Amino acid sequence: MMFSIVPMPRCTVRLCLALGLVGIGCAVALTTSLATTTMAKTTETTQATTLHASLTSVATFTDTNQPVNVLCPSDMAGGDLVTCAVITDAALNVELTSTKVFTDDSAPFTRVSFTVPSGVAKVPLQLTTSTGDPVATVEMPCASSATHTTVDHGTAGLLTGQPRVGDPLVAQGDFSGLPTNTTVTVNGQQAEVIASSPRQMVINNPVTQPGKLDVVIEQNGKVLVNQSVNSLPSQTGQLSESFVDKLKADQSKLATHTAPSSACQTQLASYRANLRQEVDAGWTPPRPDRDGEFRASFTFHVNADHSISNVKMTKSSGDSGVDTSAYQRLQAMTASNPLPACLTDAFLNVGQTFVVIAK
Repeated sequence: MMFSIVPMPRCTVRLCLALGLVGIGCAVALTTSLATTTMAKTTETTQATTLHASLTSVATFTDTNQPVNVLCPSDMAGGDLVTCAVITDAALNVELTSTKVFTDDSAPFTRVSFTVPSGVAKVPLQLTTSTGDPVATVEMPCASSATHTTVDHGTAGLLTGQPRVGDPLVAQGDFSGLPTNTTVTVNGQQAEVIASSPRQMVINNPVTQPGKLDVVIEQNGKVLVNQSVNSLPSQTGQLSESFVDKLKADQSKLATHTAPSSACQTQLASYRANLRQEVDAGWTPPRPDRDGEFRASFTFHVNADHSISNVKMTKSSGDSGVDTSAYQRLQAMTASNPLPACLTDAFLNVGQTFVVIAK
């Protein structure tokens, strides 16, 4: 048996996926709604934001305290061409390992379309900055096929039940095209497709008053839905914002810090990279008792006095020896260099993934 240590530099990210599985595969929803948990960097506490049940939602906080929401259709499975929305004020790209991702920046948010790999338990979506630096990896559980939700070819319509003001509209049917080839109007107003799969389309309702909604969905020049429904007032009264606008407003409230300048971000990235090299240089893990790849992920704080604190394991490697050695390495070390002067917080969040490959 031989083994090697592979350093894995990453940006520090708060990532949480709240799921309630219904039936089989990726029909992801809670019985009433989907709760997305976000973690604020400065308080280390969580707070829940209620989102619509038809959306698989992942919320993240980056080191700059910039909230990101990734909204995907709840009805998706292996082999599906799906579209997700990335809603954030930051300029982020989305990548899917070994798969071409179609990006549409013409919407009020960034939409990405990709084919869900077949036969995998999770779909990895990676968020990167415009320079290619990783920000977060979103992993969504998925079924190998969508046989449980197959609809008759050529049929489509709004889901039963009355929508509420401030909620997206959800249509179920045969939707196989991309949002760029799809036109949706609600009472004559253009509506954006938030997320879609071959069987589901989630639409941002621009009408913010209760009453009759005339919904028309055209895809590739063919009318798939021409239906009227009545919307109810929101649970908290009539809203003046659509679902996406309200989500953006909530994100702005959560983003309590002004993002560092690009020059400061460069300094912080360089500091983290150097610190990770320090961590790797002093880490001597034990040999695992079996072959395989073992990854342990941690987050920690670097304080103004160079000390390391608040060490937390976010993912176990599955080998107690690897986990313990990584934890002890972080607990025992101090940072060689002072924090960048441009940092206004009392500490810097850093993420570190320790990898051992035994074969």
